[in-house]
Amino acid sequence: MVSANWRTPSRNFTDEISAARAELDCLERHENELLKQLVDTRAAALAQRRRLGDLVQRRKPPINRLPVESLLQIIGLAIRAPSDGLSEDHINRIRRKGELAGVSRHWRNLIFGCPNLWTEITLVQVLLPSVVRMHAIRSRTCLIDVHIGAWYTDSNKFRYLGEMLDAVVACVSRWRTFTVQGSYCQAVFSLIFRRIDGLCFPCLSSVDIPAELFPGSGPQAGYQRSLQPQNIPRLKHAVLHTYKDDFDLPLELETLSLTVPNYYGEPRTSQSTIPSSSRCRH
Repeated sequence: MVSANWRTPSRNFTDEISAARAELDCLERHENELLKQLVDTRAAALAQRRRLGDLVQRRKPPINRLPVESLLQIIGLAIRAPSDGLSEDHINRIRRKGELAGVSRHWRNLIFGCPNLWTEITLVQVLLPSVVRMHAIRSRTCLIDVHIGAWYTDSNKFRYLGEMLDAVVACVSRWRTFTVQGSYCQAVFSLIFRRIDGLCFPCLSSVDIPAELFPGSGPQAGYQRSLQPQNIPRLKHAVLHTYKDDFDLPLELETLSLTVPNYYGEPRTSQSTIPSSSRCRH
């Protein structure tokens, strides 16, 4: 008689299958958990990456993290190149301000809002009167340095000089230095010194007026009336041209370069430092 055990699996075999299936189920559940963890980890990593990117974008560049005072000093040094007194240097500094203001909104606000960067006012033919007025306004209450460059009456822009002079004369109480470039014709000098004739310069500490003035009763008489001690109480340094022997010295004057005619009527320039004791006696 043949046994029927071959038709039905043995109990041991059934137990092995059940155990294998149970282990597979456990592994699949673990796999699903790991997949879920992987998905969650990737989502968390993506969110963290985005957050980090936002933080980096919101962070100011190193130069913008500087204190405002330090950044303004850096910008000021970049604007003010070494000057030899030529009009081109003043124009270059105006151009640099515009270029630096275009770097960012932060720099633009700093440059346009800092009056100390607008105290140098230059009157030259290549500029428009609006530029001079803009400097006068943006300098606010700061002392200003007025420089008049080369002008020629045959230029169609000569009419701008009067408008520029009106803009700076309106804030004459804030003049710190006044420089006039040489090589002018008498008409240019006359226009300049008619504007300042008799004005008072309460803060003027330095003046430089060239020697190419005409003798006699020419335009030098206008600036001599302005540069009287009562009108320039704080003047310390002067480069002047005069044909008057009785030119009065301000009490605060420290250095004087003066051009006067010699015995033959030729101009002679002398420069000296005035002792403090002499100023006191004067």
